[in-house]
Amino acid sequence: MSMKKAIVTAAVFAAFIIGIPFAAKAAFASRELLKKTDEFLVYEAESGQVFKLSAEDYLTGCLYAQIPPQYADEALKAQAAAAYTYAMRVTRAGERNPKPEYRRKDADGKEVTVYLSNDVSVCQGYLTRQQAKEVYGEEYDTTYKKVRAAAAWGAGKIITYKNEPIYAVYHRTSSGKTNTAADVWGRDFPYLRGVDSSWDRDEPNFSRANEMTDEQVRELLTAYNPQMRVPLSSDEWFTDTVFNSAGYVSRIRLGENLLSGGDVWRILGTSSTCFNITHTGGVFTVMTRGVGHGVGLSQSGAEYMAKKGHTAEEILAYYYPNTTLVG
Repeated sequence: MSMKKAIVTAAVFAAFIIGIPFAAKAAFASRELLKKTDEFLVYEAESGQVFKLSAEDYLTGCLYAQIPPQYADEALKAQAAAAYTYAMRVTRAGERNPKPEYRRKDADGKEVTVYLSNDVSVCQGYLTRQQAKEVYGEEYDTTYKKVRAAAAWGAGKIITYKNEPIYAVYHRTSSGKTNTAADVWGRDFPYLRGVDSSWDRDEPNFSRANEMTDEQVRELLTAYNPQMRVPLSSDEWFTDTVFNSAGYVSRIRLGENLLSGGDVWRILGTSSTCFNITHTGGVFTVMTRGVGHGVGLSQSGAEYMAKKGHTAEEILAYYYPNTTLVG
């Protein structure tokens, strides 16, 4: 894969291939949790470099990686606050539970502690200025001012629940209703439960079909868990699907293994956790609705609400119910 293609891929998928930073169980004092950060250290996985960025610079790179820059101002601002809150949660969690892999060398060879990465498999997406220019071309110059303004607004804005930064996860497009964290990551949060987002159904490519051969699926299953035992007949691989009220997969059986919709989303790389799998003639067909895990802020929904005149504060309060915006 070329560098440009890799960057484009990261930008497209960064909005929803992020996990909840469960490492720390929030035994923080509220004052410590809500202490704002004006700059972040970010590890770039491709080059192995560590960047020291102001909060505004970091959020600008996040927005270019996470959400279409032509979206309405209020949608971009809502995303910026979500990205800042997510970064704060990851940082605070790392400070409370330090790990060896957080230690990196900066440009001067000095060992530093870095909690954020542009690796979307472990953290939220971020593009450097050069990467963003390569992805967006002339659109980068025409959108920079509005993206930078949204980043400036979001810097210092923390979405809180009981005076703690929330797990501010987000996705591109819901199934028409947002998903629950419990059905993706196995943990429930009062602010990550389903809300109506029926306007998302009008998005282009809302429904998608993806085909994979038996061998391709077997390779993905083996890569995920080499010890996973599956039936000899591939007709029996994905059965007994249980859907939640929003149409997302809660549970699905794979032989002796009971998987969540989030597990299958991670294993097969499906477009959404709202899916249906059929098998015919040695080919699995995965039909999906929406894009991403479906939990938290729907970016398509944020764009719709912004165009209807809603503010970023209103958008955040809607998609993260029971929360308070501080800052």
